[in-house]
Amino acid sequence: MREINSKLNIIGYVNDFKIRDLFENFDLSKFSLFEFKKNERIIESNEIIKYFYFLVEGKIDIIYNTVTDRELIIDKLEPLSIIGDVELRKSYISKFDVIAREDCFLLGINYNIAKKYFEIDCKFNKFIYESTCKKLEKSVDIFMLASCYDLNRRFATYLIDNSNNDGEVKYKSISNLADQLLASSRQLTRVLHSLETSNIIEKNNKTIKILNIEKLSELSID
Repeated sequence: MREINSKLNIIGYVNDFKIRDLFENFDLSKFSLFEFKKNERIIESNEIIKYFYFLVEGKIDIIYNTVTDRELIIDKLEPLSIIGDVELRKSYISKFDVIAREDCFLLGINYNIAKKYFEIDCKFNKFIYESTCKKLEKSVDIFMLASCYDLNRRFATYLIDNSNNDGEVKYKSISNLADQLLASSRQLTRVLHSLETSNIIEKNNKTIKILNIEKLSELSID
């Protein structure tokens, strides 16, 4: 993590994302700019949160560590996203790991100051309320998909949504991938085998390559 002492850069991001409009009493001096490199941990689970963040450049993964020490990616954030809004309501302790998926820039406010904004600034309070509601709706949607669609369709959709320009999806382990899809490793292995034998995908060295995007799209959730 590197703090960037550039008021000009801070003003640029504030203007680009209209961050002034989120506050009744905006104070530029309360904002700092931070850079995090790819795979760097921004916040660690069970640690005291020091800053309330606005993600203004890059991509971030929100990860929940299960009781079996597996990592479940529960959200992927892109600009403009905020980090620390859920904790403002209850606690200074994070329940999740927040990791930079690529090089990122974040505007940060000292958490104690953000807490005061939340308590006395009506516009900021409303913004936080709307943000947490959207995150709750997103979580509900994930579990609804898991209960309404079989694993074949969920996995096909996951591959399409997360593939790079070469039609490839990198993964850490089968168990980690299964956790993200709310399935067991055994269930996912069966689906992988079925798609491989149908020449729709190819799995090699923790990389899944899409061979037939048309067939995969037919299996996916619209």
